[in-house]
Amino acid sequence: MPVPLPNVGGLESHYFEILNFFVKNDVNPIVLSSKFCGSQSEKENFDKEMARRGIIIERIPKVAPYLFSQRTSTSACLRLIIDIALFWIVSAIFLVKVLKKYRPESCLMRHSMLLFTFPFLLRLNKLDVIGDGDLISTGGLHFFFRYRSLSDYSASSFKLANILVWWLEKRMLTFYTYFRTASPFLQRELVSKRVMPLNKVIMVPPAVDCSSVPKFEKCPSDIAYFGLLERFEGVDILIKAFAAIRDYYPNIHLYIFGYGPIFTELFQLVESLDLTESVTMLGKVPRERLYSSFNQFSILVFPRIRGYGHIPMKILESLAAGKVIISTKISGIYDVFDGKEIVFVEPNSVNSLAECLRNVIHYECLRQNLSKNALARSREFDSHIIYRKILRLLVERKMCTRARILRKEKK
Repeated sequence: MPVPLPNVGGLESHYFEILNFFVKNDVNPIVLSSKFCGSQSEKENFDKEMARRGIIIERIPKVAPYLFSQRTSTSACLRLIIDIALFWIVSAIFLVKVLKKYRPESCLMRHSMLLFTFPFLLRLNKLDVIGDGDLISTGGLHFFFRYRSLSDYSASSFKLANILVWWLEKRMLTFYTYFRTASPFLQRELVSKRVMPLNKVIMVPPAVDCSSVPKFEKCPSDIAYFGLLERFEGVDILIKAFAAIRDYYPNIHLYIFGYGPIFTELFQLVESLDLTESVTMLGKVPRERLYSSFNQFSILVFPRIRGYGHIPMKILESLAAGKVIISTKISGIYDVFDGKEIVFVEPNSVNSLAECLRNVIHYECLRQNLSKNALARSREFDSHIIYRKILRLLVERKMCTRARILRKEKK
């Protein structure tokens, strides 16, 4: 089952599972986190679970700014910039205190604009640093601009923001010892922009514990989406495509798991298309209950409009469950998978997605082949293989000298 922790999503779950593997191999991880945003009881449960696992949590005494706000007024943007600057200062002071207290060997840090000062401070303290994540200049700007029409913003302001973000990011990247990417797309981006040489870019995909994902042999031919409800996710395209095939398959149901800024807008779209009997919007589902819902559908749709080089955890979890996966041709996923285990459609196209849904629903042999290939391919992303690879990379680069895996291999 997924990690039973409150307010933890797929990516965060992946990091905590890596930490669990480190602990089992005699590595003592220290986690720096922003101030907890949940209730006091959730915080206590979280801390107890971390203590049980042997993971030390140090919290920055300030809540991380929420970058994805729907407010786009000048005053709101100014407040966000001020809040980010304050977070930089507070987090930098806190990091220095933590480094003096624990004196760690090395650091694996999430590449984020909120942690702009961290790579410099860590290298100043003679620590090797592995950056991990997506390039902000490639994928992060869509969060600031909400993936609305660029006509909402002047071309000059967009170009200025892009130049500023890239300038800041380039400063960050120069302080990393290595950078871990999840796909060939991100590897090419780093090398082509002449920020890091190829031997400094480590390509390791995210992982999923295949043994913990339930496999339901007989599931209805229903459709599902789960994840954040944002404009760039293309859920409105999925709803419109589903409306286009409803007359052909009146008994097929669409389940939408997740919540986000456009939840109400999507609900209104469902009502306007007269789909209230065929579409269920379930809102946010805790990860500890997510896998139990896998028996409700056999087809997962990932309709994101634009990709940014990473491989979402929901794709790997669905592979491990043997689901039929339909995804748009976006960087990251399209670079890694060849179409035998995932059906690809054009992004932002209702007709392309509707036609694909009709074919997948109509041909049972196609669904069976896709499911079989998905299960076979998921083994490449099994956490037992990937986490060992990450720890071995740290050991080989002398960034972790106390791991039990090192002692085993010496024997």
